Amino acid sequence: MTKEFNIVNREIPVEQIEFWPNNPRLLEFTRTNTELQPIDIKNYFLKKETIEEFKIKELAENIIDFKMVHDPLHLQPVSGLKNKFTLFEGNRRLAALFWIKHEYGEQFKDIINKVHCMVYENLSDVNRDKLLANWHEIGKLQWTPFARGLKMLNEKNQGIYSEKQMCEIYKKGSQEIKQIISATQFVLQHRLKTDQFSHSLEFQKIKSTTGKFKDLSIGDNELEKFETKLAAEFKNIKGSDVRILGKMYDKRPGRAKIKSYINNEIPYIDLIKYSFRAGDRSRLVNKFEQIADELIDLVPDAIKKLEDKKNHEIAVKIVKKIKIIQERLKDCQKAYKNRK
Repeated sequence: MTKEFNIVNREIPVEQIEFWPNNPRLLEFTRTNTELQPIDIKNYFLKKETIEEFKIKELAENIIDFKMVHDPLHLQPVSGLKNKFTLFEGNRRLAALFWIKHEYGEQFKDIINKVHCMVYENLSDVNRDKLLANWHEIGKLQWTPFARGLKMLNEKNQGIYSEKQMCEIYKKGSQEIKQIISATQFVLQHRLKTDQFSHSLEFQKIKSTTGKFKDLSIGDNELEKFETKLAAEFKNIKGSDVRILGKMYDKRPGRAKIKSYINNEIPYIDLIKYSFRAGDRSRLVNKFEQIADELIDLVPDAIKKLEDKKNHEIAVKIVKKIKIIQERLKDCQKAYKNRK
């Protein structure tokens, strides 16, 4: 990203700073409220439930103790208005400053009237979103997968960016972006909890990349019923159980099983049990695949935890678990080679 803007360090009074309603972290709140103004975001952050959820009070007390905000707020000047700025990075810090003013008035005026900020002059929307993506996609302050998906969906629906621009901003391929957007739409359509986004994403990957799944030739009506029933079961199944759908092989038995599942004749576990290649399969091979799926689910979590030093002890435990699973995999491989 070429630098096409200027950054100026300034101390700015908190009252000259306003929230940005399109901030990705807030989209779960703002998507249900149309025509929001910055004051609405401020009021949202000062609600008791939000203060507790985002630990605003604790952060405010920390700011008071140190008599300053540790990290600067990142701002853009509001076009056409003097001494007015829009925040695009640092929501919790700004909320904590507003909480201090709300609770203590002018008692800590040196803090709230001299906020350390970085003002980005002549910053285009594209470069702003590239900065945010760099910080939150590959940096330590990652967006939740669902928040990222909402941002992409919003940009697509409003025609803010082309597909090529989104690939550049998020450093992802076209197919992956389409899968994330589809998964977000699926979560919204079926009113799923945001922590079930990973299940939805696994399902979209299957639909878009697995030719055998497309070859089942399920009608639109059947597919809609299947997706609705599957979405309702996300809370009871693992992501790896969704992934197994991609192993469907034979066209007619697979379709027949889906119809049986739609009609409540078989449970989901039986659907994926019979979705493999026709004919007998070695129990050992099935066990091997189950253990491999466990390992696949654990590895990303272990890596993420290892990157966060605060969770080092948790990471060590996860790595130990992975090593145990690796040994089980070796035992399965050995038994498979020695089978009669």
